[in-house]
Amino acid sequence: MIAFWHNVLFAPLLNLLIVLYNGPAFGSLAIAVIELTILIRLALLPFTILSERNKKVYATIQKEVDRLEHEFKNDPVQKREELRKTLKKYHLNPWAKAALLGAQLVVLILLYQVFLGGINAKFAALYPGVAHPDYINTMFFGFDLGDRHNLWGRESSPRCYLLKFLLSRRSGSCTS
Repeated sequence: MIAFWHNVLFAPLLNLLIVLYNGPAFGSLAIAVIELTILIRLALLPFTILSERNKKVYATIQKEVDRLEHEFKNDPVQKREELRKTLKKYHLNPWAKAALLGAQLVVLILLYQVFLGGINAKFAALYPGVAHPDYINTMFFGFDLGDRHNLWGRESSPRCYLLKFLLSRRSGSCTS
């Protein structure tokens, strides 16, 4: 399992990050991470589209689901079977959102693992064809991203989550 994690998931992500760092990011780790994030989002786009499509269809069939739950409240097996038939009738995949969240979690853990021990210590996992940079530039808009005492993360993360929460409440997609 550890070999699979390292060889199939970790090493390709690290190599892609370094290829981006050496190429289109012009030697900036922060820009390479932004580019990698965009590529990952594009790779996960089919799951996102399916999840959003499912969300719209779920909203349209909610009355039917409520009727099924009321009609079969004493028989959970029959209720589950009828719900499964209804989801199949509308071509809904209940696992699409779980697949998207699972993939995002794996990528988050992988990126954390890349940065945990310092990116310079991970160069042993680079493929032979990937150029080994002599120095990793961790500066971004005057902030050293490699500095552990930087307040940037502690200040920006809560603001980002608050902004996302407020925007989702405004659009009505957040349920409280």
